[in-house]
Formats: sequence, C-alpha cells, structure tokens
Amino acid sequence: MRLALLYNGEFSVIKSLLTPESMALWQQQALGLAGAAALTWATRPGTGGGASASAPGYAGAALVAYGALLWLGTHDSDH
Repeated sequence: MRLALLYNGEFSVIKSLLTPESMALWQQQALGLAGAAALTWATRPGTGGGASASAPGYAGAALVAYGALLWLGTHDSDH
C-alpha cells in the first residue's frame, strides 16, 4: 500500500511533464503493481486455500509478476 501511495505521489508531481509514451509506461507500471498486489492479497492466509496450500504456486507467480514489474520500470530508461 505504501508503495502505491509513493508511486501516486510521484506521478501527480510529474504528470504534466510526461510525454504520451512516458504516460503509457507509468500506466503499465501501475497495472503491474496492482496485479502483483492483487495476487498477494488473493493468496494470503484465510482466503480459502491458505498460505501453505498455495505457497509453491504463489512463489512462482510472485517471481514472474514482480520480475515483470521491474522489467517494465527499467527496460527503457530514455522515458
């Protein structure tokens, strides 16, 4: 949650300076962050399967989700 608030704070400061391409990258990163947060929330203990039942699947999915989020943030440093 804190990461999302920090991300939103940074975006609100610089959004008037962004090109349309950069705006699209910020939106992609926001969707990636929301997807990773939803994945974490959906697999937390007490939501059905529990953490022990979904731990191996969650570990793999989280690795892919957060890896994709990092890639989106660093693959094109010109924007």
